[in-house]
Amino acid sequence: MKTIDFQPFTVNELAAYTQVSIRTSERFVKRLYEAGYIELYGQEQSYHIGRPRQVYILRKHIETALRRRLGNLS
Repeated sequence: MKTIDFQPFTVNELAAYTQVSIRTSERFVKRLYEAGYIELYGQEQSYHIGRPRQVYILRKHIETALRRRLGNLS
């Protein structure tokens, strides 16, 4: 997961990227979701065992605002 790619992500990917525990990442994603910053993009099922993982993405208006702000920083 790259910093400014704005790609869909899972809780596990976010935990690995931010170097926090999966549980901490779950809490953070829950707060972002409840605040309306991210939305559910879909699910991924690796192998056919266990629950599918939720995949999230930034809401479009948040992504647009971040892209605009990052463009002004260059």
